[in-house]
Amino acid sequence: MAMALDEPKEDDFRLEKEGINFFINQDLLKSFGPVTVEYNDDRGYKIASKLDENKSCGGGCSSC
Repeated sequence: MAMALDEPKEDDFRLEKEGINFFINQDLLKSFGPVTVEYNDDRGYKIASKLDENKSCGGGCSSC
């Protein structure tokens, strides 16, 4: 999952947090929600969702 600058669509889910507006396609949110967005001064934005949980190989490896 990635973020991009875009104009909001009529059917997007919208959320304003600390003066920043976030928009996500509602079908995508239903499939992969909840989605969290975190910001770190050194690393920038990090986006996580159920999609990330499905990438795990379950064996403790770090290269999945």
